[in-house]
Amino acid sequence: MLRISGMKRKTSLFKNQSGIISFFVVTIVMVVLSLIVLTFSQLARREQRQSLDRQLSTQAFYAAESGVNDAVNAMNTDDTLFSGGWNDNCDGPNSFADRAGLNNNLGNGAFYSCILVDVSPPELNYSSVPTDESVAASIRADGGASIQVLEISWDDFDGQTTVTGCPSASTTNSFPGSLSAGCRVGALRLELVPFNGPTSQDQLINNRFIGFAQPRGGGVSTINFNTGQGDNQGVKTTGGCSSANTPRFCMLRISGLSGNQYYLRMRSIYRPTAVTIKAYTGSASPANRVDLIGSQAEIDVTGRANEVLRRIKVAAPLSTEGISTPEFALQSSDTLCKRFSLAPAAASGGSAFLDWESSRPGTGSGECDPTE
Repeated sequence: MLRISGMKRKTSLFKNQSGIISFFVVTIVMVVLSLIVLTFSQLARREQRQSLDRQLSTQAFYAAESGVNDAVNAMNTDDTLFSGGWNDNCDGPNSFADRAGLNNNLGNGAFYSCILVDVSPPELNYSSVPTDESVAASIRADGGASIQVLEISWDDFDGQTTVTGCPSASTTNSFPGSLSAGCRVGALRLELVPFNGPTSQDQLINNRFIGFAQPRGGGVSTINFNTGQGDNQGVKTTGGCSSANTPRFCMLRISGLSGNQYYLRMRSIYRPTAVTIKAYTGSASPANRVDLIGSQAEIDVTGRANEVLRRIKVAAPLSTEGISTPEFALQSSDTLCKRFSLAPAAASGGSAFLDWESSRPGTGSGECDPTE
């Protein structure tokens, strides 16, 4: 009897200890569930914060863009903003925003907190020079300095510049009908006209430089200003393209300049290009670079939404640059007789002209007859 009673007591004690295992299991499950809930709540808060940051960043960006638009409108409507200059600061009675009377509060906690305007930037930037019309730029050195070298650098407008398969560096008067798939940078037609005092019509015609800059691999290319004047107008040259070039991939320098003011007319061939222009008073070194006036203003604006800041910098044309320039002196709806100068007579074997009319079937007189 005693032995049986001891076995019952041990069985009862074992059953009482089995509840401890259940307690540990429940505790572990609760800890795991708590960690999962905590992780999801942190992810939800992080996603909410990121979404808010993106929204505030967008508002700050639009606020900065509003500052740019306000600055451009102010410059185009009030020429006195440029008289006397202003301090290089964002606040105070001599700041650009204060002079222009701009209201920077855009509502909903968004505003632009700083506007800096430089009307004599160190370079001119054009984000897209098209293929169907020209872009004209005034090249004038600040302080009346004499420009000796003009640096023109360009790459593809969409930032995917490559020169694999681009035409060779040949200077013969021929261009391919189209670019190969690996050549993703266009050529440039450049017309550089000097204006250094009174200029006659003959001087405008004979003293201007006209050249076609074709991309090629290699370092920076240089051509003398006189090389593309007079009978040599339309000279074919090259722009060296390399990742070492700055600020853009392909670069051509026009040397032999000696004036303070030029007008540059650019037009892309094959593909639109993005172009940057710099001017130097001597060799193309940073110490000789000059600021350029009368063409663009560099506008630097910081937008703010709550505690989020966005800063943008743009090159805005001045009001004097917005005049549309005609593409041709004469344009007709039908064909007209033309005579094309291909090259100087010495280089073309005696004749400097291609007489298209004399080669037409049924003719032979070489006379122009626009009625045909």
